[in-house]
Amino acid sequence: MGYQGWPPKVTLQSGPAFGSLENHQKADLRRLHANLGHPSPEKLSRALQDQGASVEVVKAAQYYQCDSCIENQIRPKLPNPATIYSPKEFNDCVGGDGAYWTNKQGRRFHFMHFIDEATLFHLGAPSGRSVEEQIETFESVWLEWAGPCKEMYLDPAGEYLNDRWHEFLQKEGIQLSVAAGESHWQVGRVEAHGRIVKQMLTAMDAEESIVSPEDFRKCLRQVFAAKNSLSAIAAYTPGQAVLGKARALPASLVSDSSAAAHSLAESNSQEGIDFRESLRKRELARKACLLADNSNALRRALLRRPRKDPDGYSKGDWVLQGEPKRGTWPLAWAWSNCDY
Repeated sequence: MGYQGWPPKVTLQSGPAFGSLENHQKADLRRLHANLGHPSPEKLSRALQDQGASVEVVKAAQYYQCDSCIENQIRPKLPNPATIYSPKEFNDCVGGDGAYWTNKQGRRFHFMHFIDEATLFHLGAPSGRSVEEQIETFESVWLEWAGPCKEMYLDPAGEYLNDRWHEFLQKEGIQLSVAAGESHWQVGRVEAHGRIVKQMLTAMDAEESIVSPEDFRKCLRQVFAAKNSLSAIAAYTPGQAVLGKARALPASLVSDSSAAAHSLAESNSQEGIDFRESLRKRELARKACLLADNSNALRRALLRRPRKDPDGYSKGDWVLQGEPKRGTWPLAWAWSNCDY
């Protein structure tokens, strides 16, 4: 039998120092608290002390509980989910993560990606799961052109919790920050942008199948190029913020006047066919970027912290459920049947 209704409202009781006052003193203290704009007990007692009120009244003000203040108080804020400081310059802080993506045929591909916290400049490449492969990917994708960052954060995956990664980053002068177990919101930005990359790949795969590792590599390159040229932060695209100029678009009718590129796009040679295929992938990536940018599913995932699913419950089990009700304390708890 489930719980029916709520228990009677619990009336807040002021402390004994307030209860020991005369009735007219209680009324005066309530009126004073309301007319002063409902100050906190500390502020009210300090004001009374400065005005020469008696010790009993000052002490009573410290223990006075106002129903209106309790009902309208600001709820406690959740602790900040991130532990990464706010970077000011490019390459101050870089997030890294490995991710799997599955095409519509069910084949899985793994890639590593890295994002700069200050500019949201985002790059990645196909990679294996071994430590050596991932270090090599980090070197080729980021270190070779951007140099060592000041700080790098990673999730607590097994390949990152080893001496090889730590020694490598220490030699490069990079401070490593690893998220706590089951606390993936601490690396939320890189994981959120990883979901955007996978959403873009899925949209491209729906238009034109991504079958081979070579197809995946080419599409992944266009995905990051589209993200860095179409998104914006502080009025600049990530590419402009890092490179100081917009990315060139070969054979673009709007921005490229090179006759050579347009001629190659019109050619029936194998080079022309390959070039048109590259332009097609660029078109699909830019379209997928706009679709992912307005995805409600990604938006909901971005706004919510990851939660661990409860285990050990079956339909019909008794569980303790609680829900806060404004103006009541403690919370109302009830036993009910688990219906999920």
